[in-house]
Formats: sequence, C-alpha cells, structure tokens
Amino acid sequence: MFLSTNYCTLSTGKTIAAIILGLCFLQPQLIAQDWTIYGSEPVMEGTPGGWDEEILSRSILQFDDTLKMWYAGFDGDYGSPQVSIGYAWSLDGLAWNKNISPVIHWSAEIWYGTMIWHPTVIFDDDANLYRMWYLGGWSNGSLGYATSTDGVNWFPDPENPVDAPTPDGGWDIDGIRFGTVLVDDGLFKCWYGQETTGGGFAGIGYATSVDGSTWIKHPEIVIQRGVQ
Repeated sequence: MFLSTNYCTLSTGKTIAAIILGLCFLQPQLIAQDWTIYGSEPVMEGTPGGWDEEILSRSILQFDDTLKMWYAGFDGDYGSPQVSIGYAWSLDGLAWNKNISPVIHWSAEIWYGTMIWHPTVIFDDDANLYRMWYLGGWSNGSLGYATSTDGVNWFPDPENPVDAPTPDGGWDIDGIRFGTVLVDDGLFKCWYGQETTGGGFAGIGYATSVDGSTWIKHPEIVIQRGVQ
C-alpha cells in the first residue's frame, strides 16, 4: 500500500491481551527489508470481550486520502473459535475507525461455519465494485467470494465456495489455507496456500478466472515448501 511519499505496511503482532496491528514505513528508495517501525504502540487493537478481541489477517486499499481495511476478527475463544470479517478506515494509517459489527459474520448454518477469514479485497474500476475473496473453515478450507458497492454491505456469490480442495487425489485435496487475488488485464489471478493432512503447509497453488467466481486451477503446485 502507498501512503504519501512512503510505502507503509501493517503487521500483525501478538501481545498477552490481544493480537494487534503495528505500522512501519519504507522510504521509496530503500529496499524491502529496510523498514522503520512507527512508535512502540499498536495503531489498532482488538476489542476486549468483543467479536474481534484478536485481530488476524487483513487486506488494505487506498482511495485518495483514505485507507480502507478489511480484517478477520477472532472472539478469543480457542475452545470454540468464531471468526468474522470486519472493516476499518483511516486517514493517516495510524488512527483507525472500526465498524462496530462485522461486515461478513460467521454462521454455523453456512458452508464456512464459524470461521471466515484471510480476506483479500480489490476494487474493480470498470465495474465500480469491491470484490472480496476469503477463506472459509479451518481444516479442509475453501475460498469464498463476495461483492459490494460500498465496501461495507457485501453480497456472497450464490455459487460459494468458488474454489475448493481438488477431489480424487489432487495436490490440494487436504484443504485451501488462504488466497491472494490480483486482476491483470481483465483476468483474475489467485495464489493460494495448501494444507497438509497434519495441518501444515505444503506450498502455493495458482488459479485464474474471468469473472472472479469460476476458477481454473493450474494442475501442479507452483511453489513447493522447502524447494528454492
């Protein structure tokens, strides 16, 4: 994400009380590892006792002078975790204003159950539409898709999940863990992690789509764990 004359990033860090977000900056002329941490306090914290007591993965876009963040909020109950997707905005990347309620809530009655997280959001200028892809579930996870005109009110795709583990012995049969989506000349491109049976990480897969909903997977893993 780009802010003023500096690049900046929001990183997740865990404290005793909550998972928080910290901010660090990178001057444009510096290489990627030369980050300067901004201050010693988090720029956004989870809400004690709230639906987002701990803050997990997030996706950030910049519109003019406003930064918009979609993040996964965890209620802190490790015995029966409930994770939803929230929204916050900021004018400087330091002071964030959170939506009180999730913009996409977990539901035991829906395919993703009590865990919906790892959002990745883009804004489609041609369609004047926000597009979000997210991970549903924990083990044997799948990828969901939703659209919005304002970034707050989201409409899930009726075909969800739009990308699921490959059946019948596919390399990602044990589950999808997360995904990142970019659009390149009208083609949506997704890179996603794959879960192993034991809950580990096997590597990264690749898929493409012309509409964000129907995906064609590359048949092989594109980056394998432990292979340079």
